[in-house]
Amino acid sequence: MRECGRSMVEMLGVLAIIGVLSVGAIAGYSKAMMKYKLNKQAEQISQLLASIFTTISQNSYSVRPDGTRVAELFNKLKLLPDGMIYMNPTVVKDSMNDRIELYVRAGENNLFFIVNYYNKHSSTIDSCINIFEILKEYSYGNSTLDQVYLSSTANDYYFRKLCKNVNPCLSNMNTTDFYIACEKSYQAFADGKSGHFQQWAVFKI
Repeated sequence: MRECGRSMVEMLGVLAIIGVLSVGAIAGYSKAMMKYKLNKQAEQISQLLASIFTTISQNSYSVRPDGTRVAELFNKLKLLPDGMIYMNPTVVKDSMNDRIELYVRAGENNLFFIVNYYNKHSSTIDSCINIFEILKEYSYGNSTLDQVYLSSTANDYYFRKLCKNVNPCLSNMNTTDFYIACEKSYQAFADGKSGHFQQWAVFKI
């Protein structure tokens, strides 16, 4: 006599297959979302820096010597990239939820671009690598980029003007090099050996 329905073993097998497929789908979705956020971050930061340099070169507005409120200025001018959140006069937040400081010290012609990483999460390393990739583009014959370094347990420099006294030089580094540098600073921060993890870029304006 032919049995109707399915046995418990068969049902469990079906559920197991569904579970495996669901995990794969969720992992794929998470990976796609991370890629989207990183691409959005790169777009936001590139657009922001381009707006800053264009505005300064046009001399329509000055961010020196007393214009330390760079974020506030560009928020008022409605020049902040889509999706970038204004936090306070010197801080904005990007798509990766990283806080970016933008300021000019009184009497100096330097724009400080500082990414502050507060989250002890693996995505922090992805963001750090992404920022390095963005800044690398500025290192090719760009007269405005002056310094790039990570600040954690120590200040590790990866770019100075003309790459003097820097090893390795940012323009010669690849994604693997960026990962090693970011992971080192992140680990010191995550282990509590450092109270901060920051990525600095200094531009001459």
